[in-house]
Amino acid sequence: MKKQFNNQNRMLESFGDNFLVICPNCSKQTKVLSLGEHQPSQIDVTKRFTCLYC
Repeated sequence: MKKQFNNQNRMLESFGDNFLVICPNCSKQTKVLSLGEHQPSQIDVTKRFTCLYC
């Protein structure tokens, strides 16, 4: 049975603090974390690259 799409009315800007990247040391998938409050219109939030595998 096919799952039905559930629209949660989220804007693209609401995903602005989620970045999946490749670690340059171990080549595994990791993420970039935003430090502090993220506002969709705010582009100068401090971000930190953290690899869970290295």
